[in-house]
Amino acid sequence: MNFVSDFFWHSVLAALVATILFSLPGLGILRLLGLQKHWRSLSALLIAPALGLCTYGPFSLAFTALFGYSVVTLIVAWLLFQALVLLWLLRQPLSPATTEDFCNLSNKHSLLLFVGAAAWAIIPTINIFPALYQGGLFVNAPIFDHAKIAIVDAIAREGLLPINPYYAPEGEKIQLIYYYTWHFLASQLKL
Repeated sequence: MNFVSDFFWHSVLAALVATILFSLPGLGILRLLGLQKHWRSLSALLIAPALGLCTYGPFSLAFTALFGYSVVTLIVAWLLFQALVLLWLLRQPLSPATTEDFCNLSNKHSLLLFVGAAAWAIIPTINIFPALYQGGLFVNAPIFDHAKIAIVDAIAREGLLPINPYYAPEGEKIQLIYYYTWHFLASQLKL
C-alpha cells in the first residue's frame, strides 16, 4: 500500500474509534440530562459525540493527569466514566414526564442531516489530503496545522504534560506552554 491509501484507511479507523470513544459517553449524558426519550433515536446519535467530547474529555484529562497517560489508564478512565454515568442513571431514573423532547427529527431528516454534516466536513479535508507527485509527497497550503500533529504525537509518546516538540536547546526537555486539550483527545485516538 502507498502512503495515500494508508493515510485514508488510518483516517477511517480513527473516525470509527472516535465515534465509539466519544459517542457512548455522550449517549449516557444525553439520557442523564433527560434530553433523550429513546436510546436509539438517530438525532441522539448525532449530538452524542459532542456531548461525549465535552464531558468525557475533561474527565479523562484529569484522570490521566493523576494516574499517568497510557492505554491502560485511558481504558480505565473510559470504563469508570461509563460506570459513573450508569450508576447515576440507576440512582435517579427519569420519569417520562420530566424528559424533554430534544431535537425531535424524523429518522429521514436525521439521516439527511448526518449526510450533510459529513459532506460538509469533507470539504476542508480535501485541502489537506496528501498527494504523491513525481515521487514526492505534497500537501496544500491549508495544512498550517501540521505543527499540531507534532503536539499530538508528543502527548501520545510521552504523556502529560507534553514536552515541547519544537524547542529543545542542547537536548533539554522543556514542557510545552500551549493549550493542548484538543490535542490530548486526538492523542487518545493514536494510542
